[in-house]
Amino acid sequence: MQCVKCGFGDVRALSIDHMGGGGRGHVRSLGISGGARNFYRWLHAGGYPDGFQVLCMNCQWIVSYERGEIGKQID
Repeated sequence: MQCVKCGFGDVRALSIDHMGGGGRGHVRSLGISGGARNFYRWLHAGGYPDGFQVLCMNCQWIVSYERGEIGKQID
């Protein structure tokens, strides 16, 4: 398993990204509580459905910033 953007492969810094954004709302709508562990269990139980990608935390932050989910973009 590795980041699809940069190839980083240390699992300690990898995360799941909702490719279309809106991950927090999606997790809430599923009624999943208890943090990332339960979300990862949901992904596994569902056979890893489409719409998700593996990113390292640096690329996750960059993608979230570019989507306007973090801070204010500077032109």
